[in-house]
Amino acid sequence: MSENTQKIEAKPTSKNILVLQDLTKTFNKTKTVAVSKLSLNIKRNSITAIVGESGSGKTTLCRLIAGLETPDEGCIQINNKVVSSTTVFTPPEKRHIGMVFQDYALFPHLTLYKNIAYGLAKGVDKVKRVIDLLDLVGLKDLEKRYPHQLSGGQQQRVALARALAPSPDILILDEPFSNLDANFRVKLRKEIFQIIKQTQVTALFITHDTDDATAVADEIMIIKDGVLVQHDATKVIIEQPKNSYVASLFSRG
Repeated sequence: MSENTQKIEAKPTSKNILVLQDLTKTFNKTKTVAVSKLSLNIKRNSITAIVGESGSGKTTLCRLIAGLETPDEGCIQINNKVVSSTTVFTPPEKRHIGMVFQDYALFPHLTLYKNIAYGLAKGVDKVKRVIDLLDLVGLKDLEKRYPHQLSGGQQQRVALARALAPSPDILILDEPFSNLDANFRVKLRKEIFQIIKQTQVTALFITHDTDDATAVADEIMIIKDGVLVQHDATKVIIEQPKNSYVASLFSRG
């Protein structure tokens, strides 16, 4: 067991569902440091926006948390259990993380019912679970439709329902509103995050849009060049930016 792993396991906490310590990821071919010595705690049942410009490392960070990338250094702890360190690697399907991808990634040849039921374990009442989720996301009685028969907003709701189906500990959303027009995104943004609050799942969402972040996030973390610049409550980020870079992102001038 590594020293870092011991350090995290020695201080378990019930209020934090996610703990990262000195997380580092470098892509060898380009020698690019995507995430550098990043440490943070994420509270249970919170919504955290991960804000950064293109290439800042925010997507790589979420892929590391989900197990879709392997870190070079550091530890990831979910629910007081180390899932990634120099000696431990828990595969994505065993991390209890739901993902909503930017392009929704729905199966075009499957009905909404089969899309949502796809990741459910044996022994689960799939019919009840799918019907309940369709009702939750406002798509009741549409279980026999296919993704191409839906609007972009409806497809996003299906993607959300599918991610929520296995009752994940953490939900990660990658630029959830980037494919929607400005007039519709504000309405859908409010509805989507009301659903997330209702299910009491901890959510991380990647965005470059500070309006999205300030509208729905309990906390905001700013990443620049793979480094965590500031992580605070949304009000603190707006009123007490740590430096001029953070201030410029949230300037209303």
